Amino acid sequence: VLGYMDNTFAPANTTKRAELVAMINRMLGWAQLVTGQSISRWPDVPFTHWAVRHIEKASISHTAKPGADQMDYMIEELPDSVQ
Repeated sequence: VLGYMDNTFAPANTTKRAELVAMINRMLGWAQLVTGQSISRWPDVPFTHWAVRHIEKASISHTAKPGADQMDYMIEELPDSVQ
């Protein structure tokens, strides 16, 4: 578990959805996903949000290539039967 960007840690705070997604991705060893798009797919998560690439990794079925910068680069989005 990582703390906040200001190097603080607040275990008594309520965990936000984006924080939980980032924690689960890290637990699974998943890198953040770079899709090549400059807009967010979700109206409540702007593209500039710190966790947008964690959320993309967890919610888009895809194939990806790992990069030297600890990011995964999406090659192809796969069809998803979940609606």
